[in-house]
Amino acid sequence: MASTNSKASTNSKASTNSKASTNSEASTNSKAPDANPRPGAVKDDEVDTGGSAKGKQGAAVGKNEATVQCSEEAFEQMHQTIASLQRQLDTETKLRIKAQDDCETAKGLWKQVAQDLGKMRSEAKPSHVVTDDYLKQLVAALRYDIQHFAGSYFEGWPPQRWPQSPREEGEPTVNDVLPKKYENCPVSPVLAQSFIWHVLEKQVFERYQWPAQNSVGQGLHDISNHLRSNIGSVDETEGGPSKYYENLKKFHTWRATTANMVSKADSSLEGRDIRYLVIEKYIDPIVRPFIPEGEDEQSYILLRNIVQKALVLDQEISRQAAWVRWVFEDPGTAKGGSPTEQDGVRVIAAPALLKNGKSSGDQYEEQMELMPAEAYVVQEIPLLETHKKKTWR
Repeated sequence: MASTNSKASTNSKASTNSKASTNSEASTNSKAPDANPRPGAVKDDEVDTGGSAKGKQGAAVGKNEATVQCSEEAFEQMHQTIASLQRQLDTETKLRIKAQDDCETAKGLWKQVAQDLGKMRSEAKPSHVVTDDYLKQLVAALRYDIQHFAGSYFEGWPPQRWPQSPREEGEPTVNDVLPKKYENCPVSPVLAQSFIWHVLEKQVFERYQWPAQNSVGQGLHDISNHLRSNIGSVDETEGGPSKYYENLKKFHTWRATTANMVSKADSSLEGRDIRYLVIEKYIDPIVRPFIPEGEDEQSYILLRNIVQKALVLDQEISRQAAWVRWVFEDPGTAKGGSPTEQDGVRVIAAPALLKNGKSSGDQYEEQMELMPAEAYVVQEIPLLETHKKKTWR
């Protein structure tokens, strides 16, 4: 039994030693925790866990750094785009400001040009200007030819009233040519002159018969009459005399300028049937009975010269900016016979020629007499007297 206890004791010790040895090795392999660890020291049991977290944090930081770098590049690119757009905007702004300045400058120049043009128009002077003496010469030459014709064929006839012309439907008679107060005046050179002048007044003067194309002259005549009718008189014009004379100036400046252009483009009288227009239709039916046999051709030549000179004179007057007009019934401008109107009828053998304004187109309020009228007092034929007439052929 002692032996048995001894073995047991031996085995117990061995077991105890073996466990102690084992525990000692375990204790040796596993260090005891430090009772006073250093600040920031990492515990052994935390090493694996901390390493894994740092790995994750590093990956996240790397990803964030890549994102930040990409954002910085996008921001830089955006900044450059904004800077480029700003430069373009600045350029466009400068161009817009320059365009506005140019526009204002152009407007100022345009207004100045418009003012200058308006001033030039208001002060426009037709290029064709003749002297008063030249017009007087033309009138004197026409008067002489008419006097010569009238004296050649209407002198020495027995007392008889001025004949009536054959009348077609709608056509004027002699009473539409000569004033009614002349109807009891006898045939005479004075009445013959008055008759021819009245025909010229109604068929030539201010009717633009001188252009080669009749339609041109007719159109100019119609427009001129329409515009002139809108002027009215001094008393009728709203704005008073100054406005009236301003309107008068505008009209006659337009008329003269237009007549000048027409004259340069279409001034030839060739091709116009002057004989039918004036002589054959209005003069010849009245004067033919007083023309001796054998002198038809000579009388026609005289009449043709009269009409031709009247056309040239009207063309010259039409081209003047001054208002030049014929006046038949103004006793104050007439000169001639000494008898008073109580002894007979005052017959205007040749009309007066009056002029308002200057040939340059100014001062229309001023009037002057270029040529006075030629007037004679003619004794009337007693209404109940029987007249012995010369036999007409």
